[in-house]
Amino acid sequence: MPKSTSSSSSSASGGSSKKRAATEQTNFCGQPSEIGFVEPSRNDSPLPKPPSYSDAARDAALCDEEMGYVAPSVGGALKISDCTDQSLRAGFIGKVYAVLCFELLITFFIVSLFTLVRPIKNFFSSTDNFSWTLGLLITSLVVFIVIYITIMLCKSARRKVPYNYVFVAIFSTATGFLLGIMAR
Repeated sequence: MPKSTSSSSSSASGGSSKKRAATEQTNFCGQPSEIGFVEPSRNDSPLPKPPSYSDAARDAALCDEEMGYVAPSVGGALKISDCTDQSLRAGFIGKVYAVLCFELLITFFIVSLFTLVRPIKNFFSSTDNFSWTLGLLITSLVVFIVIYITIMLCKSARRKVPYNYVFVAIFSTATGFLLGIMAR
């Protein structure tokens, strides 16, 4: 049980009021709060009623405005759930599937080169060319990890139109080489 910081030499009758005055402070909202043990008989006041949902949402919006945050529905980024126009949503979904098909085609093409073209398969399967195989494997793994981290951490790498397509193409190529070397 935490003890109060007031002196213990005060009398029993006047000591409790001094003890309460010494421990009263304000919390981050500016409301008084007591630190330490609160006697149950002294705390007869009922708890305040919690705010309604609309009051809490209004207070949160005011806090966001004070902090400089602009909600997406006011003028920030557009979310896919905010789109009411079906043609815009269909265009977005079509673009996502086009990028996915592009990635799969690049990966499939590179893996098929490693498995179906006999000279490439023999070159990387030979023990004489192990250093080339290991070098290509390590290089494509490093490129894969660097591009993955770049896409995850750099906002411009995933949001700006020419850069994001280039990064996806390099990522898919590195993935294709990794899978091609393993599939031989």
